[in-house]
Amino acid sequence: MTLPDAESLARQLPSFPHADRVRALVRFARDHAADPALGPLLDGLAARSDYHAGLVLAAARAIGDVKRVRALSRSAVPGTDDLATRYLSLPLNQRRAVEHRIRATRRTDMAAILLGLPLADADRARLLASADEPTARSLIADLGDLLPSLAALARRHPGVVLDELARRLEDAAPVQRDRAWAWARTAYAPLAASLPGGVIALLLTAGPTRVIPDGLDPHLGRLLRHNPSAVGALLARAPHDVGQRHLTTASARLVKSLHRALHLLTVPERIALARAGRDDDGRLAAILAALPPRDREEVLDGALDGIDTTHRHYSDALLEVLPRARRQREAQRMAALPEAASALAQLSLAGFLPPDQAMLQAAPRIHALGAEERAQAWAALIASAGRGRDADALTDVLLRLGALDHEQDPVRLVVARALASIPLSVLANCPLTPLEGFTRAAVRAQDASTATQWTLQGLAWALIDHAIATGGSPTAPARLLEAAVGDEPRLWHPPITPGRALAAAAVEALAKRLREESLAGECGLLLDLHSALGRRANGDRLLDSLLVQALDSPVAADRLGAAVAWLADPATRGERVAELVRRDESFAALRPVTDAIATMRQDLVEILFLDRPLRGRFWHREHTYLALLPKGARGWDPEHLASYASALRRRIDARTTTRPERHCALIALARIPATTVEDLRPWLDDGAPETRASALGALAHLSDPEAALREIVHHAGEDWARTAFDGAMACAARLDPAMASKILTSALSGPIRMSARKEALRVLARLHRPADLPTLTGAAMARDTRPDVRLAAARAMIAWLDAPEAWTILAHVATEGRDAALALSATSPRHVADRHRPRYARLLLAAAREPELIAALGEWGDVLPDLPRFLESIVRDGAPAESAAAIIAIAGHSALSADWSEHLAVLRRLARGAAPNAQPEADPPHPRRMESLAAAMIPDDGASLRWHREHLEAMSALLEDIERDSRPLGAPWASRLAATDWEDEAACLASLERLAGATGDASLAGELVKAAAAALKRARRLRLLPESGIPISTADALLRRQDAAGAALALAIVTAQGQALGWPEPWRDRLRELRGNGTGIIALLARRARAAAE
Repeated sequence: MTLPDAESLARQLPSFPHADRVRALVRFARDHAADPALGPLLDGLAARSDYHAGLVLAAARAIGDVKRVRALSRSAVPGTDDLATRYLSLPLNQRRAVEHRIRATRRTDMAAILLGLPLADADRARLLASADEPTARSLIADLGDLLPSLAALARRHPGVVLDELARRLEDAAPVQRDRAWAWARTAYAPLAASLPGGVIALLLTAGPTRVIPDGLDPHLGRLLRHNPSAVGALLARAPHDVGQRHLTTASARLVKSLHRALHLLTVPERIALARAGRDDDGRLAAILAALPPRDREEVLDGALDGIDTTHRHYSDALLEVLPRARRQREAQRMAALPEAASALAQLSLAGFLPPDQAMLQAAPRIHALGAEERAQAWAALIASAGRGRDADALTDVLLRLGALDHEQDPVRLVVARALASIPLSVLANCPLTPLEGFTRAAVRAQDASTATQWTLQGLAWALIDHAIATGGSPTAPARLLEAAVGDEPRLWHPPITPGRALAAAAVEALAKRLREESLAGECGLLLDLHSALGRRANGDRLLDSLLVQALDSPVAADRLGAAVAWLADPATRGERVAELVRRDESFAALRPVTDAIATMRQDLVEILFLDRPLRGRFWHREHTYLALLPKGARGWDPEHLASYASALRRRIDARTTTRPERHCALIALARIPATTVEDLRPWLDDGAPETRASALGALAHLSDPEAALREIVHHAGEDWARTAFDGAMACAARLDPAMASKILTSALSGPIRMSARKEALRVLARLHRPADLPTLTGAAMARDTRPDVRLAAARAMIAWLDAPEAWTILAHVATEGRDAALALSATSPRHVADRHRPRYARLLLAAAREPELIAALGEWGDVLPDLPRFLESIVRDGAPAESAAAIIAIAGHSALSADWSEHLAVLRRLARGAAPNAQPEADPPHPRRMESLAAAMIPDDGASLRWHREHLEAMSALLEDIERDSRPLGAPWASRLAATDWEDEAACLASLERLAGATGDASLAGELVKAAAAALKRARRLRLLPESGIPISTADALLRRQDAAGAALALAIVTAQGQALGWPEPWRDRLRELRGNGTGIIALLARRARAAAE
């Protein structure tokens, strides 16, 4: 068979959509693959346009024509022989595609070649995921922080990432450990999947201050399955929100993976975990909910062992997960407490009682005067029957629902929510006719709310799904859904994802209503149901037929909704959009229809730019319709593109065109591949400012980036330079870097506005060509260069830190005042390779003394060991803002440091400079600044307090040795209490006695009680106290001192421990003793403490 020529073949293609064109050409190529004339034919077709070249590329791939694929592909990977040369000549955008191909094909040899090129550190870091393991291991320490995400590298080389994390954690301070774990956050998923044991080992030996880092929660189940004991111990030490789902409802649950795996813990491990969360009902409830019901009571008893729970009030979430008998006993106990004596509290607890008892308490209150009380009574009756799994009791309650026909909507809403919370297995065994009646009355009421209707519809959806899942009949629940729709139909999205059977049941239940509405010319319920069912509505014959009828609705909004729903199925969208425009061509003016035609039916695109107004009900304007496609016209034949371009030009020049329409039309015109700069010339030279600005902005979208960049540079010296240069980077990224550099360098050598000069320098820096370094250096060092341009060039030098010229420029700029200092301080350590950080940090030290810069120095504390000495003079003599910033920076540095000698020396010298006998008009700042610095150096997390305990001890001793007149009276207290080892009984008592001995003034006892109480509260929050709390012997030893300070510390301990343990008798006895203390303030504060048993 003789092959047609390229011209004949091209003429056949426009009659098909783009997808069919590709299929037809692929079939044609496969049928004639053995014909030697096929190659020249494909080459001739590809030469017609870029569009045809794309079609030929698809055909060549199908028949395995590697040579032609490589010739036509823009992202083909070069060979290793010329890879370096060709890669450097590739546009930046194509480099990303080549890197992706190298990574996908695992060509580590090519990645090694690219890593040896003169690339920016950020570009080299991006290549680590493509390199072999030894190369990645050798570079990750230096470049690891420059990676925006470690996920790809961790999937390829999980051991490299885990080893680097271990290196960063070794001998690190807690704050540094937090940073290291935060760095690895994007790698948690692949590490937990590949090396769960390694992750657990690091968590045990060098975990973050939270014990388990943020972001690891979704993977805790996988880790728990690998090593239940270790992960259980970690969870017991972690804050209560670790592994917890943050729900808006009252229920409390662990994250799904952890919830499903918690049963792997042994009983002692479960009890240990529950004991750690026993002070938080939400945490305790989440733990119990993840355990089998038969094991929950044993775990709860173990968790609360040693605590007097006689007067404890459990939350609803905790009561909910208790075994039935235990829940009912606890509810009866709580109902007898004095704080539960109110009617609402009694009704709330009645919902946890057996149904007969709940009926006795709540039934008389369903007619109470207050709406809130009535609602709570109904909720108690329903909840009690549901929690008791008593279908008969629930049926009795359902039969009473008729009393709600004339109730207020807030009460009906509470009832609806209570019904929705009942286990479906219980509710399904009850007759649903009373519930159906309640539903109809609730949605027909004049004050009916959408919340009530949504809740009842959600209940109906759940009951239908339950009936289908259990093999029951969905007829009764389906009637409930029909009732919940209401007389003025409104259907909300279901709270569950509909399956095929659920969708069919819903359609069948609402079929009669749908047909009646269709006959009445309404389609609101139809559109709601189609939206609620989602993709399950696709292909349903009834819905499709009703949607076709709705296309003729007299209401424009209904026609639009029906068209969108009818086109929702991707499998039939192409055929249906053609049917739509055959029925009414004005449907093409609707955005969903326009997008479908433009992307799926390229054979119909002429309707989008007709030279006459559209005929139909959706187009009522005199001018023609023109689709302005924001993403451009893709898959269009060149002839159609040419016609579309002509229509765009007419619309741009039309007087009736608005400014936004003209802007969009110019961008759409620029996106057409055949459009050139000269085609935009009329509007580039237009006198109207808005039109000219839009045309300049459209240059970046042209298919010829070189011509576009030359045109942008042509406007460099004009008033429009800033607008024009907004697109310079987009054009340069699609050009050979050498060509882009040549064009921009020529612009810098001529007349150019300052804004354009700064953008040109930024683009040159991004291209990262060594040949451009003299241009950047000259712009930064020239004496006649404006400061903002010099700063832009200096900031660009951060990508060139391997060049000596970069440091010369940065050092020169660093001393040029506030703006220069702030510009340099905006660079974070994470933006600089590890090998350059010490030098860059030294550079910041030489910059101007601005508060913002001083505060930023704290980030660089890892590489500035002498930072406290440098900032001391600013703390002592600086302005208040500078001094405050320096204090923050020194405190941040102390958190990282394993040696506080420099920090304590600063405190010591500040004390020597204090002036206690200054004149009244003088303002001695040194004592206050010393106190602020000492307070700022105290960490606020448990890991750091433990790690810095010796440092805090030394700081406390230093402050105690300072003369009393030279320091605030309570300055040593905070550091002494922070340094106290609460878990070691002997060390704790010795520290507290030393504190009491250093506080000789009885008038300070009240302040000491306050400081000690705050310290104990913090210690309990940070898990620094022993599990049983501080022993009573410690309080007794302090009381035996017979001084005010000892009594003050004892009072703080007695109050904290009494509240934590429920005030058992020994602690109440100590409180009574303190109420008779000889120091008045101690006795007063002890009397204000309220014991729960009193």
